[in-house]
Amino acid sequence: DYSRVLYMIRSARELGKVDFEKLLIEDYCKYLEGANEQQLYTKENMQFLNEVEIKSDDKLFALFYPNGKKADKAIGKKGFSERMVHRVVLREIVLPFLQLKPRQMPIRLDGKAVGPVDSSEANWSLLYKKIRAKYPDEYARRGVLNGKINWYEQNENFPAYYSAYIQKLEWYGFDSSGTGNTFYPNVNHNCWFLFLRVNDKALLNKAAKWMERLIAKFPEDPTWIDTYANLLYKSGDKRNAILWEEKALKLATEKGWQDENETFTEILMKMRNNLPTW
Repeated sequence: DYSRVLYMIRSARELGKVDFEKLLIEDYCKYLEGANEQQLYTKENMQFLNEVEIKSDDKLFALFYPNGKKADKAIGKKGFSERMVHRVVLREIVLPFLQLKPRQMPIRLDGKAVGPVDSSEANWSLLYKKIRAKYPDEYARRGVLNGKINWYEQNENFPAYYSAYIQKLEWYGFDSSGTGNTFYPNVNHNCWFLFLRVNDKALLNKAAKWMERLIAKFPEDPTWIDTYANLLYKSGDKRNAILWEEKALKLATEKGWQDENETFTEILMKMRNNLPTW
C-alpha cells in the first residue's frame, strides 16, 4: 500500500533520517513508473517529483518532456513541466559544461565582492549547441541565460550578472512557482543588491521598472517599496524617490517595524540632502 509513503517520506525528512528517506523515494519512484495514469497524475505526485532529482534518462522524465500538459494539469500550474526540464538542463548540461557547482554564494551586506572579480567569459555558443543537440531552441536559449547568471554570480562579475538577470525578467517575467530566482522575494533581493553594486543608469532604470511592477502586486511591504525608492534615487529621480520612501516609512510605522522605521528615516534625510544612500 503506497497511500502513506508520501507522508512517511516527509516524516523521515523532518526527523533527519536521510538514508531511510532516500530508500522511500527510490521505492516510490519505482511504484510511479508502473502506475496507471489515474494513479500517476495527481497533484501530490507532481509535488513529490518537484522535490526530487529527476534525470533525463529516468522513465518519469517522460511525464514532463516532450509533452508535459497532463503533469501541468495535475498540479494546476501552467509551465510546471517546462521548469522541470529546465532544471534537468541546468543540472546535466549547463553546470558541468561551466564546471560550476550549485552553491549558495557568500554575500556582504554592503554589496562589495567577497573574493576576486573574474570578468572572463565561457564559450556560450558551444553551450547553446550542446543543449540544442538534445532539446529545442527554447530550452537552449534559457539554458544559456541560466548559465550566464550562474557564471557571472560565482565570478562576482556584477554588471554582467545583473544584465543577464534583468534579461531573464524581460524574457520570462516573474516566476510565481516559488522556486526560481525570479520569484517575487528574490526579485526584491536582486534589485536591492543591484542598487548597491551597479552605477549604470539604464540598468538601474530597468530594475526600478521591475520593482514598480512588484509593488503594484504587493503594495504592503515597506522594504520592497524602499528598494524601489532607492533605485529611483540612484537613477536620478529624486522627487519620486522621496515620495516612495515616505510611503515606505509610513507603512513601516503603521506596522510597528522599529528597525526599518529608523533606517527609512535616515535614508529620507540623505535623499533630501542629496547624499548617497548606498
